[in-house]
Amino acid sequence: MTELRGIFAPPITPFDRRGAVDEPALRDLVEYLIEQGVHVLFPLGSVGMGPAMTPDERRRTAEIIVDQARGRIPIVLHVGAADTPTSVALARHAAELGVAAIALIPPYYYRHTEFEIVEHYRAVSEAASLPIYLYNNPALSGTNITARLASRLRREIPVIAGVKLTEDRMKTILDYLQAMPPEFTVLAGFNYYLTATVPLGVRGSVDPLSTFFPKHYLALWDALQQRDYRRAFALQSRLNEAESAILDMMSRVGRTVYQEILKLRGLPIQMYPRWRAQPLSSEDIDTLRTILERVDEANTD
Repeated sequence: MTELRGIFAPPITPFDRRGAVDEPALRDLVEYLIEQGVHVLFPLGSVGMGPAMTPDERRRTAEIIVDQARGRIPIVLHVGAADTPTSVALARHAAELGVAAIALIPPYYYRHTEFEIVEHYRAVSEAASLPIYLYNNPALSGTNITARLASRLRREIPVIAGVKLTEDRMKTILDYLQAMPPEFTVLAGFNYYLTATVPLGVRGSVDPLSTFFPKHYLALWDALQQRDYRRAFALQSRLNEAESAILDMMSRVGRTVYQEILKLRGLPIQMYPRWRAQPLSSEDIDTLRTILERVDEANTD
């Protein structure tokens, strides 16, 4: 299995006013991220609205992304669903598309035993000969894939290549780094851990902010690879400040913030998220514009 590392950008899925996938806007976003230089695309997870789409919509969206990418960068396609048959069908489709790997959240809504979780991953692995990245998001899935459970999954299902840790606990990252073999890829689910964790062995991140500030997180990644920790700390501090402000705004108005950021970046997003959401005030949009300008200035220092 080829190791994937670096900045994994999870693109949003833009919709039109009818709630259908906006293909031209999606193609523009994929092209934008590739031109910006992100290392990997990670579509159809939480920010990509995969769980809010039908299997047919997810398949078509994946086809658009793969077609637009044209093999220029790897794609890790999220195929997780509430049930095993849907994940199996999406995984088979992913294999047909030729993506580099798939990501798989545990089946959600129902409480599952450890045996059931292992069998879910086994069924998907048998359906598609692709590397699998565990997608640990206990707040949304209701299941915490601990380092101990990941070790068992890796032993029983060798195609499991890594994990995306969407858990706001530094200890979880350290547990994985200690428990898993060197070839197992640990990806932070939050970019604000990068400077603290890449020197310890974290090999990248999957964070929506990478879609909105791709050049900036790439600059941070490059500084960390060069062990230029002074520059990395300066970039991390400015980006963390921006992330905190954006998350604070999201706590008030929701995911519409993501739409407005991309519009300020010149990408015409008609609708995001897929459901009716609160529009931003002119003051909020001005605040976002200031946040982007401050981060852009920092990246040129």
